[in-house]
Amino acid sequence: MTEELQVLSVIGAVDHAGKDGPWHPLRPDDRVGAGDQIQTGLGASARLAAGAHGRLTVSELTQLRVRELTGEVHGYRLARGHVTVDYQPEGDRRIRIEEAGGEAVAETRAGLFHVTADGLAFAVASQTGSVSLTAAGGAVTVGAGEQSIAQPGRSPTAPRPIPRAVLLKVAEASRLAPAGRCLDTTGLAEPDSLVTVGGAPASVDRDGRFPIRVARGVAGGVEVRVLAPDGRVATRTVACRAEADAAIKDFRVRWKNAGP
Repeated sequence: MTEELQVLSVIGAVDHAGKDGPWHPLRPDDRVGAGDQIQTGLGASARLAAGAHGRLTVSELTQLRVRELTGEVHGYRLARGHVTVDYQPEGDRRIRIEEAGGEAVAETRAGLFHVTADGLAFAVASQTGSVSLTAAGGAVTVGAGEQSIAQPGRSPTAPRPIPRAVLLKVAEASRLAPAGRCLDTTGLAEPDSLVTVGGAPASVDRDGRFPIRVARGVAGGVEVRVLAPDGRVATRTVACRAEADAAIKDFRVRWKNAGP
């Protein structure tokens, strides 16, 4: 039997497209079916109900397609962004999240867990329950309080405890920024994090480094925002005269709401 998701709440700019239809704003009480897509803007999110026993939270800057909604499988394809999955057991139903190319797949029958993807990494962080993560012929079981990352062409890393703090560091700024910029430096986050600089997605390499560039005339600098695999967020404002990481200021960490 084919099922549908019900939209519980929407914050900010969230758009929805059917199998063949155009994009339009997603509204509370809308229905989302198999083949439909959801995309969220900066600072936007949507919470959806999968019947009485499942909840799906789509975070900001996320592109998600609903692949399958049946009594056997609830399947989703995460092209980019972050989702929080909170499902209780219901018969033999499985919950499956796969990356855009289908190489990496997270699957479980129940639990509260998070999945992030950015094309360079596909990460799973579990709060309750166990999640199977498979990629490139390898497989691991991510238990409660653990996370693992799968990078293109590589098997998932061995599960490790979720870090106590969200990593966000800024290197000492170059004194000779290129023409048109007042700051040219590098940030450091966990490789499986999603990062935005001044509201635009930043490319995070396999070592967790990402560029921070501030154009001349930007008052107050730019906000660097790191979304960890488990849904926590760290932010820091980086001004033109940025100091080295030893003097981090304006550092905040918070949990995203993943409640029922």
